[in-house]
Amino acid sequence: EATLIGGYSVADKKLYDLSFLSRITKKNELLAILKPLIKNLNTETALMEIAMENGAWVELKALAHKIKGSVGFLKADELYHTLENIENASKDLDKKSIASDMNKVKALSSEIIRLLKIEFSELNHELAVAC
Repeated sequence: EATLIGGYSVADKKLYDLSFLSRITKKNELLAILKPLIKNLNTETALMEIAMENGAWVELKALAHKIKGSVGFLKADELYHTLENIENASKDLDKKSIASDMNKVKALSSEIIRLLKIEFSELNHELAVAC
């Protein structure tokens, strides 16, 4: 079974997994990691869209590669593989594939950011209550 996100079918599982980061960090450290990650994912997804619209394929490929590192930490596999597809399609200048995958990246990124903000807020609340 699959879930639709932004019109895209996504395997019916969590879009990311913070369990690894949660095991190796304290809550305040996890917050310090998540805050810039959320901001950067949003910014870099927008930069990817601009690069695609301008036909800046080398830049698009570099941005996709950069974002893959961040989403790898999140275990955001669906987004990771879509970024990998964009990297490969950028080499081949497969514009149709890039456009389709870019729409999927925007939808997945948007949903992951939304969910991470909720987790961020909950972690913040837990830390405030613990004090």
